[in-house]
Amino acid sequence: MIAIGAASGPLRGAGRRAVRALAFDAFVLFNPEALVKRAREIAGDEGAALVRAASTKLFGYTWYYTSAGRYAEFDELAAGAFSSAAKGLGLNLSDAETDRLVEGYAHLELWRDVPDALETLRTVLGLSAVPR
Repeated sequence: MIAIGAASGPLRGAGRRAVRALAFDAFVLFNPEALVKRAREIAGDEGAALVRAASTKLFGYTWYYTSAGRYAEFDELAAGAFSSAAKGLGLNLSDAETDRLVEGYAHLELWRDVPDALETLRTVLGLSAVPR
């Protein structure tokens, strides 16, 4: 997912400024397959579509709240995204099913290439620590 090899030259910060920190959107770091599996257990063949639709809504919700200067807990936004996505697909999720889907975000695994890519970034940019 992280295209380190796509750079034509060495990775550097802009100008003379040292890179002190990097931030990533979680969607590029974590593989959603465990969440899709969980959604299929709940919504059958519509599980993958449910996760795709909910992810799109969740991304929009986070940008809306950020741009409006508002804050909401991730779980609250994710529950709303799953509920809205389910309704759009003609599915009726119980509160327990919605909670189970939201809780699935806590069990996502990194994409296979992420640990090595983060280590490369840490080494090349001279960062002191990259949490795993």
